[in-house]
Amino acid sequence: MLGDLNVRSLAIELADEAVAVARAEGVALTEERARSILEWMGTLSPGATTSMLQDRQAGRPLEHEALLGPVVILGVKRGIPTPTTRTILALLHALPLVAEPVSCLSKISL
Repeated sequence: MLGDLNVRSLAIELADEAVAVARAEGVALTEERARSILEWMGTLSPGATTSMLQDRQAGRPLEHEALLGPVVILGVKRGIPTPTTRTILALLHALPLVAEPVSCLSKISL
């Protein structure tokens, strides 16, 4: 997933916001450490999936609130803007629980 430059850019923005909030809360998380985690994720095979994607595909509840919610809540508490995290969280809240395969190709006959 991180091979896509747009997704990678979003991941970096999410990481930067999480680092800013974590540091304000006294956590010794550096931008370098967060970037090294993203670099490691970029080395995973193209077929590798996240646990959240696996949950979505299986129709299970997602863990987005537990993963992203604290960044937003603590960001508000500390006066740290988290626009990317807020946007991703809002979009994930808007998803229906059960994953329906959607493809434009399924609407046409080849």
